[in-house]
Amino acid sequence: MSKQPTISELKQAVNLMDCLSQGAFDEIESLVKVALAYMETADGYRHPENIAQVLRAIWGIVETGQDTVGGTADEVGCGYSDPGKDRRYEAWNAARAQADADVRKRGTPS
Repeated sequence: MSKQPTISELKQAVNLMDCLSQGAFDEIESLVKVALAYMETADGYRHPENIAQVLRAIWGIVETGQDTVGGTADEVGCGYSDPGKDRRYEAWNAARAQADADVRKRGTPS
């Protein structure tokens, strides 16, 4: 069993998560404002790939934030787990394993 985190370790983890989330939220806010302003111009509709790039950037910021904040919370024993999401993921894995078994049973299609 892992040791209980100290108050100092918890404060440090919360401070890091606050710092990371504020930075990520500021970046996302700026990107969204720029994308919305761009969409108020004809150029925004002639070059939709620019909006797609903004959305990809936001996606990357969100994924990094989730990984970092979640990892920091896990380090001090405070990670969140969604039981429903976990059950859906397990069901998906079971369905995929069954589909793979069915394909093996039938043989590889030619």
